[in-house]
Parts: sequence; structure tokens; C-alpha cells
Amino acid sequence: MIEQALAQNTPEALFLFHKGMIYAKAGDPQTARLALYQALSTNPHFHPLYVQTAEQMVKELGDAKKLTQR
Repeated sequence: MIEQALAQNTPEALFLFHKGMIYAKAGDPQTARLALYQALSTNPHFHPLYVQTAEQMVKELGDAKKLTQR
């Protein structure tokens, strides 16, 4: 469902955050890191509560910057 929500390539940080959390819980850390990093890059203030969660999850999953340099 999250892929459908993002199919229009609209840069919506909250959708990217949810994608990252979904993939983190589903056991795909690479996709999760990238989505959370994209959410924070798109809008580092996208939600007063979820920003801190996203930042913490990125730290737990590793450095997403390495993924974007491929």
C-alpha cells in the first residue's frame, strides 16, 4: 500500500517516514534507511513527534548517506 501512496513521486516526507518504518519492521533495513533519510532530507521538520523517531531509527539502522552514494 505504501508503494501505491508514493507512486506519483510526490515528495511527501510523512509518507516517506511511514515507508521507512514499514520496511524497518518488515526486516528490510536498506530500504528503511533510504526512505527515512529521504523523509528527513525532504523536510527535516515534517512532524513534531516523528522527526525524532526517524532520526533515531536512521541511527539504529546505520548511515543512509552511504546508500545514496552508489
